[in-house]
Amino acid sequence: MTSALYTQLAAVVASGDIILRKGKGPVSSVIAWYLHDDPHSSHCALIVKKEDLAGTGCLFPKKRIGFGETIQDINRENLLVVHSVAGCLSGVDGVQVETLEGFLQHSVPGTDTVYRPFMNASVRIKVLTAAADAVNRDIPFDYLYRSDNQHALYCSSFLVSIFRQAGWEGCSAILKKHGILRFSSFTCSRWYKRIYPDSLKKSTSVPR
Repeated sequence: MTSALYTQLAAVVASGDIILRKGKGPVSSVIAWYLHDDPHSSHCALIVKKEDLAGTGCLFPKKRIGFGETIQDINRENLLVVHSVAGCLSGVDGVQVETLEGFLQHSVPGTDTVYRPFMNASVRIKVLTAAADAVNRDIPFDYLYRSDNQHALYCSSFLVSIFRQAGWEGCSAILKKHGILRFSSFTCSRWYKRIYPDSLKKSTSVPR
């Protein structure tokens, strides 16, 4: 199942895409229930091609490779994700790198969705540069889920942080519940195009 999904995604995704999913663990269920978001997600990450991330300065430090993967796993794969995860879940606290194939293994089947931000190549490079810098600087996970904190980041605040650093105006579409960023912030049809699955047409719209 994971192999088939990986093959499908590998054919359509690009560096800078956002992947949403619901994780398999109890913490993921609590997050999805608490935010009660649409789509029902508990985690998000930035998809990157390895050569693009390397080209923007990522050093791929071993201590920032999560979920039991190794530098050999990273070297073998072309598609990666950068995301922020609690250390108790991934073994690495905060912003880290993982293979996309490994990421999919922790998803509840049928919950993975991919969205592409409407941004030009120049802004996209700035986003990847900011992501690489966050990996290199060992930014920790924010267990208090403060959306305005730049010294520690949770998964969705990491994405908003690197978008803001790149000066992307799509950051204006963020939505919150109980002060926590909602995953539907990354599905607004004004700022994002859904890449996978392309048969699902429902998205969240944010008025001007």
